[in-house]
Amino acid sequence: MLTLSEAADKLNVTAATLRQQIHAGHLEAKKVGPVWVISETALAAYRLNSHGRVGRPFVGRKGYVDTQHVRIRLLFAPADGRGHDSIWLQYLRQSFVLDLELTNPMPFRWTSQPYQDLTKETTPPGGRTIELWNREHVGREVGALPFEVDLLTNIEPDFPAPIVTFHDGPVWDGARVERWLAKRVSVATPHARDGRDAEL
Repeated sequence: MLTLSEAADKLNVTAATLRQQIHAGHLEAKKVGPVWVISETALAAYRLNSHGRVGRPFVGRKGYVDTQHVRIRLLFAPADGRGHDSIWLQYLRQSFVLDLELTNPMPFRWTSQPYQDLTKETTPPGGRTIELWNREHVGREVGALPFEVDLLTNIEPDFPAPIVTFHDGPVWDGARVERWLAKRVSVATPHARDGRDAEL
């Protein structure tokens, strides 16, 4: 266990900053007499949730998932409880574990299991970068307003479902949406017949 001052030194912040984070519920700690103490696991979880801005955790905006702050990690077996490697997605204080194909999501609580960060510079299993799209991004790509995106699954049966839905909204696998768009365009623009251009 670490005292508040020791934890602050490890994170290169002030003890007052960490005290504020404890009171705000961002950092798990307990009081022993007059002294706050923090476990190494709680400190690691706090560092993880702070998205690189220790002392100023990302707060987010209700109803909008900022995909720049969704952490994507490879979780090694058997730490995921499934017996095989998995993809772990975390946004704010919520996380899911999925199969490597980004299917079968289940809520997940990280408790110091080993993982590898998957960034644009890191090739994940399957050889492709994982790009997550929020409702607004999908809407821009398919030419729909954000609120209309949720209706696409009723109107277009082949439209891919979100891979997970966080408290602030769903996220899609960008590659699946791009494949759906490519298929839709190819169906909507058949080859020209009788020397005439096909109507769009």
